[in-house]
Amino acid sequence: MNATQSSILAVGALVALAIGGCASAPPATDKLAIAKRSIERAEQAGATQSAPTELSQARDKLAAADKASADHDAKTAVRLADQADADGRLAEAAAVASRSRRAATELDASVQAMRDESMRSQPEVKQ
Repeated sequence: MNATQSSILAVGALVALAIGGCASAPPATDKLAIAKRSIERAEQAGATQSAPTELSQARDKLAAADKASADHDAKTAVRLADQADADGRLAEAAAVASRSRRAATELDASVQAMRDESMRSQPEVKQ
């Protein structure tokens, strides 16, 4: 093997190592993006008002995951991003449930008002 072939093999090995080293970054990046989207959906669903604790926990874990990712701690970043995603989904579900309860309460009140009105408009029956 001559010097040129050795150089080519060395460069190839370095490229392979570089590609292998970057392979761990996308999962953390993907997980962070998923968690961010879960938090955005929770905010859009009204979690800021109806599930502030869950939303705050999701945001805190996402911030910690971002920090771990910046510190090149992919394992911790992935774990925290997964937790932030779960908390974001919980906040979204709590917001949707709260909105559903409010709608059901409003519907019950409307039905009761209609019943009351129908009772007032019926003529009294004399015996």
